[in-house]
Amino acid sequence: LSSSSAASDVYKRQDIIDRIAIERESFPVIWLSGAARTGKTLILKYLQANMNGGQSAFYIDMSDFGEYELVQSGFVSLIRHLTQKGYKSGENISLLLDNVQFSDNLPELLRILLEKEPNIHFILAGTMTDAIQEMLEISLKERYIMLTLLPYSFREFLRAKEHSDWLEYLPDLPFAISENPFPESIRDELQALYEEYLIFGGYPEIAAITGYDEKAAWLRKRVSAFVLREIPSVYQINKRHSFVQFVMQLANQQGELYNEAYFSRTLRIKPETLHKWLSILCDFGIVDIVTPHHQNNANELIKMSKIFFLDSGLRNALINNFSPLNNRNDVLGLLEQGVFIALRKYPQWMIHFWRSKQGQHIHFILKNDLELLPIELKAHTRTSAYVQRWSKRNGFYEAYVINLEGFLQKKELRYLPAYCL
Repeated sequence: LSSSSAASDVYKRQDIIDRIAIERESFPVIWLSGAARTGKTLILKYLQANMNGGQSAFYIDMSDFGEYELVQSGFVSLIRHLTQKGYKSGENISLLLDNVQFSDNLPELLRILLEKEPNIHFILAGTMTDAIQEMLEISLKERYIMLTLLPYSFREFLRAKEHSDWLEYLPDLPFAISENPFPESIRDELQALYEEYLIFGGYPEIAAITGYDEKAAWLRKRVSAFVLREIPSVYQINKRHSFVQFVMQLANQQGELYNEAYFSRTLRIKPETLHKWLSILCDFGIVDIVTPHHQNNANELIKMSKIFFLDSGLRNALINNFSPLNNRNDVLGLLEQGVFIALRKYPQWMIHFWRSKQGQHIHFILKNDLELLPIELKAHTRTSAYVQRWSKRNGFYEAYVINLEGFLQKKELRYLPAYCL
């Protein structure tokens, strides 16, 4: 990979590059987590060549047996290796460790290194398991931060499609938009690109593929890789067939309330095993969990959560449906997934949903220290009276309806197209 090509690809990930630069000021250890093929190695390679201030950076790939043994051998061996590469004790450097999920002793090694060589900064890339995170919290306490690298957001997808100039029309916060900022001349193409994004997802390699059949084939191979090989190998899952059934059922019921007892009964798998598998899928960057918002009202359903896949292409591969939106019966579910993926890019908001025992629901409720923001989803710009009534009943006088068509203002309801998030 040429340096110019790498720089071009990483530009599409400028948000995470900027975030790493900011967090390095406060945290000596940054863990870059996320699913395979989202570009973690590419970012480490870019940082190796472009570290701010000309600081030296050393890259170690723990999927290489020799470099794995080097890290596993401990502090003395690693410092000797860095010295041979030009490191001088006390010098400010960055150590970039890739595929760190293969290490057995990394948290303790990091603790020793930070104690003896406090000028070394670490940027790690790999799957964050519960076991590793628990060890990190014991060894490093508040000296590390985890950043998750997901498939492209739609804004990053536009960069990958060489439409970076379109982003100039968008403010940093989508809820500051009151009318369509995009010129009418590009709206049809923008709508088509958003549909492509909902159907095939945001993996970097998918964005670069143009053919329908080629995209579908790549996603099917990716699904086979993570369900049949990567996850069972890393986490030592023996019941592979049952695990595959579990993942496929999650994909078919995405956005519905997750009932562990129902899954356990239908799949004949113990609840504790399902709980472990769900945690693994979260660790691996495949799914995420949305918990309900409640105010201790007896009429509210507070026990069950929702599960969303973090890439719509993967989910569509699991259900074997890459049909266009006008030929699907799950358009609202795809929109809900796309909106959730977009909202995760705004760390100032906690994401919840609301649902009553009678089945009434608000798709998303965004929460921060100052306010709650209810969000309803509609495929079209149709009236959504329930979210309006719910907002007034709970003392909120503004709500959003995210849709696939466009902007509209109806009293306190503001309609916003999903491609603006």
